[in-house]
Amino acid sequence: MFKSRKRLTASVSWGEGGEFLYEQYLTEDPVTTVSAGNVQECVEGDCFRGKGKFNLADGRVYERDFKFGRLDGKGKMTWPNGDIYEGEFQDGWLNRINGKGKKTYASGIVEEGIFKDGTFVGTVADVERKELQRIALLEQERIAKARYQRIFNACLLDKSADLDMQAKSIEDAVKATCGAIAEDPSWLESLQYD
Repeated sequence: MFKSRKRLTASVSWGEGGEFLYEQYLTEDPVTTVSAGNVQECVEGDCFRGKGKFNLADGRVYERDFKFGRLDGKGKMTWPNGDIYEGEFQDGWLNRINGKGKKTYASGIVEEGIFKDGTFVGTVADVERKELQRIALLEQERIAKARYQRIFNACLLDKSADLDMQAKSIEDAVKATCGAIAEDPSWLESLQYD
């Protein structure tokens, strides 16, 4: 296929697709990638560490940023059916786009926002709102746990003050009572223990 030439060869993992062999000839020949017998090639630029254009065996074309032979940074992917994605690529996944971008389907449908593993997650505003909701929920849980522990400990100190806590049955009963109070305190118990 190629004439005998000195070449630089490096193994590059592309993720789920297994191992791909990256070969860059030190002459002006294109960069060629081989996977399971399918030939894919760099048709323009530097597809190892720079900007280039890469034709994939399935007909997709990727243009722009490469890092160690992986799609990484900003770029454009065009599918044979006319779908186009422009935006961020991370970690070199050939079949999965990651980051902020815009995908225009041949049908005219446009998705613009955040993509994770090739799936549209939502607009930037949607993703930020979901993240803020997630953080708020975690904070509410943290506050509820801290309140529970405060009430439980105060109750335990109060209820066990005049008891012999050496007896396991008494200790268990006091802990069960304080657990129930801490779980759902009345207004008086909240005032008393919180």
